[in-house]
Amino acid sequence: MAIYDLENILNFFRKDEVVERSLAPEEVLFHQGSPTQSIHFVVDGEIRVETYLEDGRSIVFYRVQGGGALSEENLFFPTHLYTGVASVDTVIRSIAKIDFLDRMKVDPKFARSLASCLAERYAHALTLRELIGIKSAEDRLLTWLHWQCSQGQESLDFKGRMGSLAPELGLSKESIYRAFARLKERGEIRVKDGRVEMLNRIAGS
Repeated sequence: MAIYDLENILNFFRKDEVVERSLAPEEVLFHQGSPTQSIHFVVDGEIRVETYLEDGRSIVFYRVQGGGALSEENLFFPTHLYTGVASVDTVIRSIAKIDFLDRMKVDPKFARSLASCLAERYAHALTLRELIGIKSAEDRLLTWLHWQCSQGQESLDFKGRMGSLAPELGLSKESIYRAFARLKERGEIRVKDGRVEMLNRIAGS
């Protein structure tokens, strides 16, 4: 979700107000329940934002890639609502919460941009809630694939990461692999070289 233009955002702040950091795969950026101190921007790589259920499973709320922002909700909550983890080698830039709030007070355009991003985040959460309510694993996966393609993508790159999709859909890795196989059998998707192509696009997607 790259509503922000990263370089444009950084231009609002002095160089000494922006801290750059590198994260290794599976390194935690922030833990659920820890104090909120900064707003983060992904320069390169990917951060997944997830929460953990009582049975030990994790659910991914959203993923942020290069150019995107995450943890904007930190501005309004004293502790992190989720855990942020690097999916791959990742570079982030962070701005202190207090500096971000000060900028919002003096720049209405900046504040509106933040509001737009939070609105999209909320819409994403509603979609996730709808997905989790679909009992069939293959129908849940198919709905998610159609939703992704409705955002302008002709095909999706899953090379080496089909299993990592499981927490995002609230399924086990085994269920995800079986669901992909069944969708292929049903003629809903084609998988080639790690890319998934939708064969039966729904109207508007």
